[in-house]
Amino acid sequence: MKILIVSNSISGGGAEKSMRIINKELRSRGHDSILLCINNSGSDIAEEGEVILRRKWNSGIAGTASSYIHFLKQLRKIEPETIIANCELPELFSALAPFSIKKFIVVEHTSNPWAGRKSLGFLVRVILNLRKPIWVTVNKRQRGIWPLNGESVFIPNPVEPPKLSSNLSPSAPFIFIGRLRKEKGIRLILDAISAEKQEIEVFGSGALEDELKSQFLTGVHFNGFVENPWQYVNQNQTLIVASEYEGDGIVIVEGILGGLPILLLDNFDLRRFELSDSSYFENGEELRRKIGRISSHRDLYQPDAGIKEKYKSERNLNSVMANWSELLS
Repeated sequence: MKILIVSNSISGGGAEKSMRIINKELRSRGHDSILLCINNSGSDIAEEGEVILRRKWNSGIAGTASSYIHFLKQLRKIEPETIIANCELPELFSALAPFSIKKFIVVEHTSNPWAGRKSLGFLVRVILNLRKPIWVTVNKRQRGIWPLNGESVFIPNPVEPPKLSSNLSPSAPFIFIGRLRKEKGIRLILDAISAEKQEIEVFGSGALEDELKSQFLTGVHFNGFVENPWQYVNQNQTLIVASEYEGDGIVIVEGILGGLPILLLDNFDLRRFELSDSSYFENGEELRRKIGRISSHRDLYQPDAGIKEKYKSERNLNSVMANWSELLS
């Protein structure tokens, strides 16, 4: 069976990283699988079993139409029997793929799909539903798929315990890992850090980057996008996440497996990680208080052994691939 995994890009967020890992593992297990990435993320280099269409981000309708033509050419070349589509643009391209393709699997990676483009998303998913797809969700609590409330199969993204830095020399005591966008709550975090005269390492880029750099001139160390930020993180640092919503929250899982103290915004999506109440904050004022006291109460914010073991078991690659193999068969 020929499998085509359609993703936004090779590098980027958790969805892109996970689909690349799954494609490599499928190939290592003898499956005829190809990862097709629509967008170019800069200096990405395709490895064996990977194709990049190199659409430029925010290239508009003309760039999208050109990439779709290249997508159709790849379909004719690869002749897949199964398409696995991930996120918005891959969903759009897959919805318009030839009807000769037998099997569609669509992976829901967010609890707020098609944010800002709900009308287009509704149309795309109605068309997709005509293909009778299998819906997969990476969020155990989110079994109904918007907008038709179709049932989904839960398969989490694979996550390995991060290899943290052994360098325990003084560094910024707090870290943020993620895109610099409004829904990630980055401004709330930086306001609290600044108010407490603390320091934070920020790993990520995004639409707010230039604005934040001009506003927060001290105490905030902007590192841009880093392929593996955990190699620069040590056990003396605390992860802060203030996302309005999360699909899978891979960074949080990595933080749990790494044993770091964690501070999370108190909402439905982040409560599912089942950390102690101490780890959650409701607003910027409460975050400020916890930032101020965490140095002397680190144990209150660290995940317990039971939570770590749960995610270690659920997210290991063999367990995840067993679910994918069953689905593909």
